[in-house]
Amino acid sequence: MLDDQGRVLEANAAFARLLGCTAEAALQLRRWQWDVDYPQPGAGALLACSAPAGAAHESHWRRADGSLRWVESRAHRVVQGSGHLDFCISRD
Repeated sequence: MLDDQGRVLEANAAFARLLGCTAEAALQLRRWQWDVDYPQPGAGALLACSAPAGAAHESHWRRADGSLRWVESRAHRVVQGSGHLDFCISRD
């Protein structure tokens, strides 16, 4: 789960394994720190857009060891006050 600033709020063990890090380290990340195809300016635009629920996209994720994984993600957005949360399901 990401907030509208790209911060990881919750993540399961599979997400941490996919990134090659601990669960604690995964919770310190922002999207552009692992998603090579969406650096900070692009990630901000993606986080701000209003894509349809369940919209899928593919991108390269950088693991803690520097290797890249091709990952498909689907996001479901929940509007909360003036911001939103994105619940994401990803697979490599």
